[in-house]
Amino acid sequence: MRSCGLVLVVFFVVLVAWLPTRDAAKILLVSAFPGMSHWLMFEHIVHELLRRGHELTAITSYRLRTDGTNLTSRYREVLIDPVYDFEANGLPMEVFFKSQSFGDPFFKMSILWKLGLETTEYAFESANVQKFLQTEGLTFDLLLVEQFVQESFLMFAHKYQIPIVTINTLAHADYVDRAFGLITPWSFVPHFMLQYDDRMSITERAYNVFLSVWAAYNRKFHYIPEQTKLALKYFGAKSSDKMLPS
Repeated sequence: MRSCGLVLVVFFVVLVAWLPTRDAAKILLVSAFPGMSHWLMFEHIVHELLRRGHELTAITSYRLRTDGTNLTSRYREVLIDPVYDFEANGLPMEVFFKSQSFGDPFFKMSILWKLGLETTEYAFESANVQKFLQTEGLTFDLLLVEQFVQESFLMFAHKYQIPIVTINTLAHADYVDRAFGLITPWSFVPHFMLQYDDRMSITERAYNVFLSVWAAYNRKFHYIPEQTKLALKYFGAKSSDKMLPS
């Protein structure tokens, strides 16, 4: 009888150890870019995280559509309202898409950086985001943020002292690889704005290197410093030395 009882105890302990566990987290999600195609991807992620028991606060330009479940009690929106108007701000995207200039990767990169800086500042200046920034006592476990020309939002991780998970909606970009210590040789890895494959001709390789160097230089010395200014403006005010992590 004693051995039978011992077997039952061991069986019960093993069974309990195998039971699935779930650690719910408080997640701050930032998907501030005013593009519905970007939000559609995040919307699926939000619904899945809610189904897994997590609590989400989302800074977004779009309201979450219901998926038929009743899980939105753990979801809070910090809505960027109204949505950034591309045309009103001198960026008529439909005109750009149809213009001959849109085939020029240098033009597209310049527009992308301009778009990133303007939509980032617009989001920060939104009344709801301003109220959220000024709210004291908030705590989060994780920052889930879109990696798309809005780098100053990464400073939420510094504000709340939490780790970052970024989701890249721009497909392959070599600066993302380099941020993780991966080297993507320009000799056979084309810039993401080009339609080349890994079998480039000598002329295509030369053009790819020139574009990549130009983009890397302008990103480091012009675009990122502007994002840093935004980060200091909205996150550095309460820091005694106004220093933020890079």
